Amino acid sequence: MSNLRRLYKTIKAAIFFFVVCTFAAASELSLDSALKARLSQSRPINGKIRLAREMQVRKFYAKTDFKPIWYAAGVSTQVAMQLLDRLRQSRQDGLRPREYHVGILESVLNKPLLSIDEKVDTELLLTDAFINYVGHLLNGRIRPSLADPEWHIFHKEVLDEEWFLAQISNERSINSILDEVGPQEPSYHRLKQALKAYLAIRDLGGWEWRTGQSLKLGDQGAVVHQLYKRLVFTGDLVEESDPMVRANNAKIFDDRMSEGLRKFQLRHGISPTGALDTSTSKALSVSVSERIIQLELNMERWRWLPRKLERPSIVVNAPEFGLEVIEEAGRTLMMKVVIGKQLRRTPVLAGRIETVVLNPKWIVPDRIAIDDLLPAIRKDFRMLKRKGIHVYQWKGTHLVEIAPRKIHWQNVTPDNFDFMLVQDPGPENVQGKFKFVFPNNFGVYIHDTPMKTLFNHSARTYSSGCIRVENAAALAEYLLKKIEGQNWELIREKAQNDITLEVPLVSKLPVYLLYWTAWVGDDNLVQFRSDIYGRDALLRSVLAY
Repeated sequence: MSNLRRLYKTIKAAIFFFVVCTFAAASELSLDSALKARLSQSRPINGKIRLAREMQVRKFYAKTDFKPIWYAAGVSTQVAMQLLDRLRQSRQDGLRPREYHVGILESVLNKPLLSIDEKVDTELLLTDAFINYVGHLLNGRIRPSLADPEWHIFHKEVLDEEWFLAQISNERSINSILDEVGPQEPSYHRLKQALKAYLAIRDLGGWEWRTGQSLKLGDQGAVVHQLYKRLVFTGDLVEESDPMVRANNAKIFDDRMSEGLRKFQLRHGISPTGALDTSTSKALSVSVSERIIQLELNMERWRWLPRKLERPSIVVNAPEFGLEVIEEAGRTLMMKVVIGKQLRRTPVLAGRIETVVLNPKWIVPDRIAIDDLLPAIRKDFRMLKRKGIHVYQWKGTHLVEIAPRKIHWQNVTPDNFDFMLVQDPGPENVQGKFKFVFPNNFGVYIHDTPMKTLFNHSARTYSSGCIRVENAAALAEYLLKKIEGQNWELIREKAQNDITLEVPLVSKLPVYLLYWTAWVGDDNLVQFRSDIYGRDALLRSVLAY
């Protein structure tokens, strides 16, 4: 009898297993068929939700022969839940969860039973969300040409569907896959960590600060306490662990709080006096929500670039008014720069330095010759000789030099100006001793300058678009000696005279002219700068913040 019972249980278990497997296989088969049928149509999900990347979704399933990616045996997979969790947290990438169907996915994936049609809809929504999210990580939420007409680094990454399907089949976590897709620059990941920290500050209620307040050492009161909390929030001042000491420190504006204010000023490009001046008070008053947007805008710009910049390379950040040479080990050379004035703004572009010119001649661009020099020449043409500038004019196929005194300058207007102005090398030459040439469509290059006092200014928008560097000799030495292996001492000796010498580079070092108003340095300090060219404001309006 006991044997019959055991046999009965075995047969019952076998029948149950057969039914489950048959049901799962049928479910899988019907889901495949339903998915294929659904993709043969073009209609909104639930009658109202359009897929953001419908054509790419179709292409994706053509690769899988219409087999579901996020369902197995009719049940949503762990990978699907991992993806939903990542999409929920997409704000930490500076992205928008609402753009990835998070609301509807949360509701359907938490339902205990779904019809075949609901599973198909969920499958398609997950795939559409995944492709859209990956597209944003690879190339940004919007094309740079639509958001910044002065951005000229054109770059496009495409999702490799076969690579992704291979990663899924290898049972990799969705987070590790997506982390590999996005920008691979340490600077981007540091910005991401900063955004996470500022989102946490916002969730705690943020900070308050009214402009127009002033303090001096020894001052006490509510303003001091408010400043103390403000500096602690952003890590510029370390809060004491002892409650009594903490309470006392928060009451008086002393040297310790002044030092915290100095750190805040350094992070915002303000002269680090440690005093509460107008510029500092204005920076303190920017809300955490505004800083979050600023971080997100700069993360968007990172996604417009190649996933990893070349090393070594020269990077100029316009809002920082700074240049740095970046190697695999980090920054090796840093200096101040002067960039383009408002009407002649320095564009965002990338190139390769092909030539270092010692004692360059300056062929004056027509716009500068007409707008800047012609009014001065008409007042006193002898300024041309004082500045070492020669005047040339085309005579047929020949360029002929003309003595300035033979030209009736009062009759020369912007409409009939047909001269070429060339400045000799020398102490007056606006390009100084060194010029670094990288071909581009904007006539922009990096060069020395005789006007060294400009580097004493905090905001340095004085050029006509080119980059004037504070220490051109150090940059030339880096390129010619360290990178090219040339005899720097001999080259430096030649630079002492006024003879032009062009030195071609074999290495053709990459150069990037970029625009960051927020970044995190190697020291993990979050830096903010003013939107000098209004590019943040333009990008913000296009992204509809």
